[in-house]
Amino acid sequence: MGDRFDPWGGMPANRPRPNFEPRKRTPKLDDSPPAEASKQPWTDRSRDADPWEGRRQRPGPPILIDRNVARANIALAITFVLAVCVKAGLFQAAYDFLVPDTSPPVPIREGVQWTTASRTAMNPLTIASPSGNKSFAIKVVEEGPNRQIALLFIGPGRRAETRLDPGVYKLRVATGSIWRGGARLFGRETLCFETAAMQFTVGANGYGGGAVDLADTLAGNLKKTQINKDIF
Repeated sequence: MGDRFDPWGGMPANRPRPNFEPRKRTPKLDDSPPAEASKQPWTDRSRDADPWEGRRQRPGPPILIDRNVARANIALAITFVLAVCVKAGLFQAAYDFLVPDTSPPVPIREGVQWTTASRTAMNPLTIASPSGNKSFAIKVVEEGPNRQIALLFIGPGRRAETRLDPGVYKLRVATGSIWRGGARLFGRETLCFETAAMQFTVGANGYGGGAVDLADTLAGNLKKTQINKDIF
């Protein structure tokens, strides 16, 4: 009876065991380890990949904060627009109409209030005002140095006269209904303008003078420029 296969002992005793030699790897020209093996775990990613890809996104701001920011921006824009309108005087007319000027009136006599002209000044200046309810405060200013020479006050439908030295002068006029003092002039209703320069000379015909009709001036027959009352 031949040898039988022994399930507990492996191969039959009369059969030689195979000799399994370890398999030798044939060396290649480039025997370096694969590129994937040299990479670090945290760098196993393409250089062109988004560094934020896969990271946890921060939650957006609450809706309440967005609304507060929007309201703050709207309030800032409204404040800026109102400041520009006030600076431009867009609300001044409405304010004057709704809120009357409560500053007290100041009595003032008509005519020349003061003058710095010399006692020998002979060039006459006559100023007439139109009838109505407007009074006029007039400053005579020397052209060039802007030196104030005289101040006159004229009621409606009146006339005033003063004497000047030879030179070039212009008039700064403030008009209104009620005189409220040198600081406030005619209050919020004050309207100021400046006339063109006038020359007063001395010649063979005597002393040259000037006559100004404020009605013509207000109508535009005499060249004038509106000015701020702070300049008056």
